[in-house]
Amino acid sequence: MFVSASYILIFYPRKSASNIVLFVFIRVKSKKRTWLANRRDVKENREGFNKRKAGKKAIRISEECIVIPFLFPQHRVYVSFISALHLYGIIEQIPQVMTLASTMHTKIITTKIGTFSVHRIAPSFFDGFVWYKNEGNFLIAEPEKALIDCLYLSAYKRKQFGYFPELHFSSSFSFKKARMWIKRIPNPKIRLYTQKKLDHIAEDQRKK
Repeated sequence: MFVSASYILIFYPRKSASNIVLFVFIRVKSKKRTWLANRRDVKENREGFNKRKAGKKAIRISEECIVIPFLFPQHRVYVSFISALHLYGIIEQIPQVMTLASTMHTKIITTKIGTFSVHRIAPSFFDGFVWYKNEGNFLIAEPEKALIDCLYLSAYKRKQFGYFPELHFSSSFSFKKARMWIKRIPNPKIRLYTQKKLDHIAEDQRKK
């Protein structure tokens, strides 16, 4: 059975974002029939996946992200920080909040789909994102930029984003590319702080 990546989003205006109604049309092709599933069915029937450790699963959160362009129609935002690292399999920790980067003011939006936390970054540092799996549903930071975004923001919010239970980097992850992103941080103090945090992470990886 094959599930296509196309979605139809239908919104009915309500008084607040928390009342947004989302219907996701998923075309499920099989030899016998085509199914129509709403967003609740998708949530209840999420498939687990395991990339590294047998018996451990992480919930797929990518289907929640397709609503992002509709929540922020006048601003460009991309999935980053913990949420992006989770989607790339770098961390196994399942984020309870969808973390987004933008040049707009920091805000939290709660909907029936999920909670979206927008964090402001400098306009000159707002880069390094691509369409998720080249499908055009939502934007996501590249793996290296997602990590640097975390370290960058932890310089301002010391209790958030700077500490990870465990990191799993694939062979394609480039610490050299991550360091190039650090050079683009406009604030010299924040740049130095981020560099030290990355050096510590890289040293831990060499010891493994």
